[in-house]
Amino acid sequence: MTSRIVRADKEAELLFRGREYQRAIADYYEAGKTVKSYPHNLEDLVNDPRYPNRHYLRRLYKDPMTGGDWELVRAPDGGISGVFSGAPGKPLKQGRFPPSERGFANAASYGGWLFEYTPVGAGAPGPRSGSGSGSANSGIPGSGTNSGIQ
Repeated sequence: MTSRIVRADKEAELLFRGREYQRAIADYYEAGKTVKSYPHNLEDLVNDPRYPNRHYLRRLYKDPMTGGDWELVRAPDGGISGVFSGAPGKPLKQGRFPPSERGFANAASYGGWLFEYTPVGAGAPGPRSGSGSGSANSGIPGSGTNSGIQ
């Protein structure tokens, strides 16, 4: 029973942190005045190299399910368009997601909880949270991890 409660709490934190990364990636992308681009690494969300003193996250956060680094979804430009957990196992939460996360329902793994930003007019409108749509490069979610996250 206790482990189920702890796991449910970690899932809630995963949803919170994943949404924060998704929002930060969207804000970073949309901040580009002449050229829109994704961050090259997650540290760019803490300190945008394009603009002094612009921050989209206060600090980087670990994947709460693994305690490690997030798996990354790479955009066609090589930047980071999203994150997801590399944790094994099927999520306890299988339904009652907001409409923007309808793809999370009945996910077979935490990797199905994909927190990705796709710009309006680039195939799908706005923030996209879903399962298994994958990286634009490989057809599967993510293409690696990011180090230096707390």
